Amino acid sequence: MAARQRSRLVPLGWVLVAIAFVLTLHGTVNHDFAGDALWHFKNGEWIFRHGHVPLHDHFSWTMRGYHWQDSEWLFDLLLYLSYRAGGFYGMVLLVAFWAALSVAAGYRLAREAGAGRIWAGVLTLVFVSQLGLLIRFRPQDISYGLFAVLLLLLQRYHATGRPRYLWWIAPLTLFWANAHASFILAPLFVGLELVLNLRPWRLGRMAVRPAPGPKRWAWPAFLATAAAGAANPSGLGAYAYPFVLSADRYVRNNIQEWQAPNFHNPFFMGELLLVLLSLAPVLWRRDDLDLRALFYLGGLTLAFVQGLRFLPYLLIYLPAFVAGFRLPVFSRLRESPWLNGVLLVLPVLLLAHFWPPPSLAANMKPAAPLAAIRYIRQHHLDRRMFNGYRYGNYLIFSGLPSFVDGRADLYMQKNVLKDYLRLTSLQVFPDRILNKYSIRYVFFPRHTPLVHVLRHDPVWRVIYRGKEAVIFARSGRQSGRGG
Repeated sequence: MAARQRSRLVPLGWVLVAIAFVLTLHGTVNHDFAGDALWHFKNGEWIFRHGHVPLHDHFSWTMRGYHWQDSEWLFDLLLYLSYRAGGFYGMVLLVAFWAALSVAAGYRLAREAGAGRIWAGVLTLVFVSQLGLLIRFRPQDISYGLFAVLLLLLQRYHATGRPRYLWWIAPLTLFWANAHASFILAPLFVGLELVLNLRPWRLGRMAVRPAPGPKRWAWPAFLATAAAGAANPSGLGAYAYPFVLSADRYVRNNIQEWQAPNFHNPFFMGELLLVLLSLAPVLWRRDDLDLRALFYLGGLTLAFVQGLRFLPYLLIYLPAFVAGFRLPVFSRLRESPWLNGVLLVLPVLLLAHFWPPPSLAANMKPAAPLAAIRYIRQHHLDRRMFNGYRYGNYLIFSGLPSFVDGRADLYMQKNVLKDYLRLTSLQVFPDRILNKYSIRYVFFPRHTPLVHVLRHDPVWRVIYRGKEAVIFARSGRQSGRGG
């Protein structure tokens, strides 16, 4: 009777995975619909209405008509189509699918790396659920899920030697290459896997054994993956895109997700400690160290130390890396109907607590400059306007042209981004840049140094002042400085 009752239980490991999924989804629905999601949404609408991927900018007035490498068009289209199908909840379901894929694949990675059901659930809850802090209605959401599936396919190939797992990576890469520029991880990881499979490798205690079976189909599968990555509107140029963007000094110094983590921040210090704690028990063991796993961990950790945007990929891999180390406390745990039942109610209560309202407007940031944008519309101030970086996304969402917005790569052309950053950091007197672009209006966050300077500049007068934003107009007078 007891055995039959246990068989009807939802396993504790699965319950922990459900909690991890809800915590991951919480990061999306508990944060406002804002930032880059705004221009992604409008671009998806543009693609739907015009029936093709844009090759030139059509949102800004500074770069209109210039080449734009839209490497995320597929996500944009899916975001807009999900909204047409189900409103804001449709978009939530889209992101929920990719969050569920990340969590489920992370759990399977841990299971197939040797973790028991409960231990794999704990690792998924500890590591993968942290994606909830990073998922934001952005194409990275797709990237996280596809990266988790990529690791799972590579792990199965390494364990079985069956080339079909490698061949599945090619269509995955084809989809990925049109949704986010991080698709280059696929050919990179497949290439590393094949190099490590050329022969047995050993460096001291570190060793890797090749996958079993013949290798004649492995390299063609790699070439198919590389070719799939080039099947996008930018062709082979998509491979260079992330390197060009990350190498730009202005992007690295001013766009937070491209910056190195500040380890004075307790959160990032905690993440680094998690990596070190994950590594410690593996190094403590006396048997051989898996060179392949150390390559993965070392590469992803190095990428995270170089840029914040790589942290999610590290979190997805860590359950597989730690899976072989078992804490005794979890091996002694037994399935309990009471514990499983109580824990199973927890994700339901969490969902009910933070479930968002159905309308898109209700999920916009309370501090969004919507009132200021209504003023811009009413008074037809949409020509030659200089705007704050994040305000550009709201202008695009409202159908108004921007000076600059979240598409930093686009504005690297013509030095628009460079001029914007020099102006907002007050490296030059503001009128020097504002005159260069014949700016008539300035739309900027209220409590900023630039606004303080313009208030004391006779060339500019305040025509709108809100809680968050200020709008200046040229007064017609000449400035004694800058020019």
